Amino acid sequence: RNLPVINPNLELGWTISPAAIEAAITGQLAANDLDEGDARGSDPAGTIPVLAIRWQGEPDHARLAGLAQGVKRGFIDRLAPRAPIYIIVDGDIAASLGAVLSAELGVANDLLVLDGIALDDLDFIDLGRIRLPSGTVPVTIKTLVFRDELEQKAARKSPRPARQGKPG
Repeated sequence: RNLPVINPNLELGWTISPAAIEAAITGQLAANDLDEGDARGSDPAGTIPVLAIRWQGEPDHARLAGLAQGVKRGFIDRLAPRAPIYIIVDGDIAASLGAVLSAELGVANDLLVLDGIALDDLDFIDLGRIRLPSGTVPVTIKTLVFRDELEQKAARKSPRPARQGKPG
């Protein structure tokens, strides 16, 4: 469905501050012009951002709970009441994070939390239907690449000219 990705810079230290997570998420929503309209469900196409998280450190319950509280306050509470929630984490915490959000924090929206995928700002994704019995979800990642980036990548890949110097 061409869902936009936000990837806020989250501070995931030993103690995770829900307020810091909330501030990072709301700042990223605003920076990507998703803090009003689309995220609140007023967009007729129903565009909903995907929250990408770069996980660092141990997945203990206190840290996951701090992250989940910040995500709920900064992201989920800003979406339309019945909007589905999409969260993609690069670390192996999807089941635990989803359980904290739904069972402990009472998030009633349809919730899809996937792990093992690293996403960046300006990425867009398409999500397929959940495949049973494996519980897997096909994900197509579309990354915007700008001309300057292509030129920089090409320059890094091109062979470097041999050094000219004095023989021996």
